[in-house]
Amino acid sequence: APEQGRERRDEPRAPEPAPHEPESEWERLFALVGSDSAAALDQANRLMQTSEAEDRELRAVAGIAAVAVGEHEQAFRHLSRTLVDATALPSGLLEAAERAYVAVALALIEADCRPGPPLIDIEALRAAIFRELVDDDGFADEAIGSREARDLLDLLVTDRALPRVSRELSDYCRIAQLLSMARGGTRLAAERVAAVLREGSLAPEAAALGILLFANTCMQAPCASDWLLAWPVSEDQAPVSDGAWLVELALAVLPQVPTELAAHAVLGVLASIASGPAEQASLAQRRELVALIPAGWPNRMHAEFLAVFRLAASGERIQVEKQFPGYLKRIGASHLESSAAHLTEVYLAGSAVSGSAVKPIADGPYIESLIRWGITEPQAQVLDLLDLLAEGSKPDNTLNALGMLVEDGGFVGADRFSRQQRKMVYERALAESVRMGHDDDAREAFDRLVRELRDEGADAELRELCARELHGMKKLRMPALVVLLGALLEAGQPISEELRLAIETGPRGGTGDEDENAMHEVLGLGEVYPQLIEEFRKLVPGAGEGEAEPAPDFGGRRVVVVGGHRWLRKVAQPALEAWNLRVEWFDPEQSKGNQVIDAARGTSD
Repeated sequence: APEQGRERRDEPRAPEPAPHEPESEWERLFALVGSDSAAALDQANRLMQTSEAEDRELRAVAGIAAVAVGEHEQAFRHLSRTLVDATALPSGLLEAAERAYVAVALALIEADCRPGPPLIDIEALRAAIFRELVDDDGFADEAIGSREARDLLDLLVTDRALPRVSRELSDYCRIAQLLSMARGGTRLAAERVAAVLREGSLAPEAAALGILLFANTCMQAPCASDWLLAWPVSEDQAPVSDGAWLVELALAVLPQVPTELAAHAVLGVLASIASGPAEQASLAQRRELVALIPAGWPNRMHAEFLAVFRLAASGERIQVEKQFPGYLKRIGASHLESSAAHLTEVYLAGSAVSGSAVKPIADGPYIESLIRWGITEPQAQVLDLLDLLAEGSKPDNTLNALGMLVEDGGFVGADRFSRQQRKMVYERALAESVRMGHDDDAREAFDRLVRELRDEGADAELRELCARELHGMKKLRMPALVVLLGALLEAGQPISEELRLAIETGPRGGTGDEDENAMHEVLGLGEVYPQLIEEFRKLVPGAGEGEAEPAPDFGGRRVVVVGGHRWLRKVAQPALEAWNLRVEWFDPEQSKGNQVIDAARGTSD
């Protein structure tokens, strides 16, 4: 038996199970958060109060539990303190703590800044900032610039845990902080935004939002919608005098951000530098910025306009028709009250520069703007720009078109022109038509100027004009002679020399062409001034004998005439009445309602 017992004692025994390690307090409470967050928070706080050493895990659990029960300020204190240096936290606890930290930061921002939709994630905060910068619709106006919002955002931005937990959230909080300062009326807001942007520490999307915020502060507007289509201010009021750094930053970060954000930020850059020195951005840089905006984007045209606004005013060679067509479209769509000063700059700087914007503007956009919007000041908006129009591809056509619009009242404000101002337009159209050597345009301009001088009763000016053109362009010599003869006959002055010139230089053919029937037109004045026929017969003995036709007799029929210039009516009505016509002559501005129609419909033949 002893031997058997000895054998049993010597037999190997099964190992005893290792004693179970007791669960740590933070693990127990971490597990409890899922079922009873309030209890977990209470117990964690109690344990931390009695603990002599810092227990990071326990504090992390307390922060997570506090988020779950809505104790956001307490949660932030615990998590901020824990996550400054979280290298010692177990991975599962660390991930949960970081998620809770982001959640509590967003909850605090939502409470004090009051965005529209809830801040369910970081992307929602980015979207709220973007809406606020573009349309003033991301946060409640009374909240985003409040002291509470600024204090909270200051706290978040200075918290050392935030950039370690989420660089993205940290950057957006920085932009939100600057936004709150700007809305709160903080002095030098633009300088503060610029300082942050120039640090180069923001990620691309946050930097793009910062660029847009910078543009808003420069324009002294709450959002981009308030300045988006505004005409640039004068150079001495430029919001940015040295924006080269802004251009370089934009070109570095904007290609990396979503299209819509990039497009708005590009507009912000271009608007900021539009009226400042041209040296802020090269032509190549401006093209590169515009290229970041899709061709079909609604405000692409305005971006092209802003891109070359200052370059055009500096006389730089720019292929605006091909590279920046939006510039010309915007000129044509803008009131001359806004654009006239810029157009004057463009002409003064670029009139002698081949490839400047002067000719493209003269070839269309100016007249477009005039017809669309009219004018308020003839001198600044029309007369000061005649030199610019003369630089166009077809200055005679353009200036005659302008003359026709002025004469016919074809745009709002045409009635603001004085007689002297109208004559300046007509004279310039005539001068450019003669310079270009275009017969039809010259005749049109000459006739318009003659009508104006006759209406004004400026006989001396009329005779001076005709005397000058007698020795000028061939196409105008005979018309000038005819008008001069009429003016002399009207004034009762001798016509012998002028009539002799007509006989010597004017062919008397009968081909039907106006030029070939010039003498027919001269002799036609005899219907009104019989003394012309007498003088003609003195110079050409026997002329017209046996060829005279009796004056027509219309048997007292009634004719209605509308319009015409005063001189025409003065000389024509007596002739018509001499032909036994009853004449009722209406001035267009005196016609009311259906008066003319009724007259023609009544007894008119």
